[in-house]
Amino acid sequence: MNFLEAAELQELWDFMADTAAKNDAQAIAVGGMPDHAHLLLRLPPTVLLSDLVCKIKACSSGWIKKRFPQYKGFAWQEGYAAFTVGPTQVKSVERYIARQRMHHEAKTFEQEYHTILAKASPSP
Repeated sequence: MNFLEAAELQELWDFMADTAAKNDAQAIAVGGMPDHAHLLLRLPPTVLLSDLVCKIKACSSGWIKKRFPQYKGFAWQEGYAAFTVGPTQVKSVERYIARQRMHHEAKTFEQEYHTILAKASPSP
């Protein structure tokens, strides 16, 4: 299924960042590809990540359906993955999100996800 074009995706990323801000979180970087999104967020201790992700997914799903009626059956997947990063990693994660299109010329989403999981998991 074809999905949103680059300009429309940018509208979606902006909407997701705005939704985060309306829920007391700061979106440092939001981006991705037509089949997935990456959000680098700064959350205060009063914001639960699971609640924030639920709100961002619900609001953006509704936004997509309203803004693009041809996607009336759109739904995000049930789960999500989340990783913490330290202050020294923020810039590299921002670059990673900004370079998604170039990155995915070489790796599929599944390959990317397995690489991220391997990096995040401690070695035995």
